[in-house]
Amino acid sequence: MRANDTMSAVARVLYGLLRLPTRELYLGWRFMQNDIWAGVIPGVAFTAVALRHAPVDLGASIRILLQSMCYFCLYLYGHTLANQIAGIEEDRINKPERPLPAGMVSPMGAVVRLAVVTVLFLGLGWQLGVLRWAALWAGTYLLLNFYGHLHWFFKNCVPMSVGATAMLCAAWEMAAPLTPAVWHAVLTIAGFVAITSPIQDFRDIAGDRVMGRKTLPIAWGERPARILVSIGLIGWLPMAYVLHMRTALHTLQGGVVALAITALECIVTARLLCPPAVGRAAADHQTYRFYEYLYCLYVGSALVFVT
Repeated sequence: MRANDTMSAVARVLYGLLRLPTRELYLGWRFMQNDIWAGVIPGVAFTAVALRHAPVDLGASIRILLQSMCYFCLYLYGHTLANQIAGIEEDRINKPERPLPAGMVSPMGAVVRLAVVTVLFLGLGWQLGVLRWAALWAGTYLLLNFYGHLHWFFKNCVPMSVGATAMLCAAWEMAAPLTPAVWHAVLTIAGFVAITSPIQDFRDIAGDRVMGRKTLPIAWGERPARILVSIGLIGWLPMAYVLHMRTALHTLQGGVVALAITALECIVTARLLCPPAVGRAAADHQTYRFYEYLYCLYVGSALVFVT
């Protein structure tokens, strides 16, 4: 019996060790799944655009893209861990399916994962030659989520624009050097994020009140906040034309991309200004999805406008 008990114990340990990577990948996906369009896809897309300007072969391009994907998964995972550790009470109301309120992982387990992911993220950033951007983002998401998340300006405008800058500069430098044209694109997108990122808070008003946050719709009132963000959305378009799009607006490709960005901005603005009376939080969540697609479109437009 003792031999059988020992064999059973060894089998359980081996099963646990074999299951661990699968479980961690699943947990990572559960933490990140709502933010892939904002935290992974645009970064990898910007690296892909940069590869057009890099004298590398197909094999090297595939390797760089895989490295970029790993980097931006860690980029997003660190932020979502910190965000959800700091916002457990909010998530019990707004997003109870997330790992912490759902009881899939303990708060201490999330803290341990945050420490490990942050170290891995900085290490990969150093290995890829983008440590300064990795350090900028790691410092930003730690300060944001544990110290600056109570006021809309320090929750959205500052950290999200810094995060966009850190994302795009790292994505590009993995493949090619930064140039003035690239900086025009980066600053255009970061500026857009700075004045429009409070759009994410319209879907989370109930939970944000519990956390004592002064998000834009709570601090200014929902209707004035919707008008203000809408002005930012439409008002930034002329700046984007001047700073980023002017190099190729006269071409067919440039005109089509500029028209697509303008149309999607108008759709997001219309949805923001005219929410339904019933199911408003769900509609605002979908509006934020359109906003993420708009962000990705801005990033992808570099394929046409960065020469």
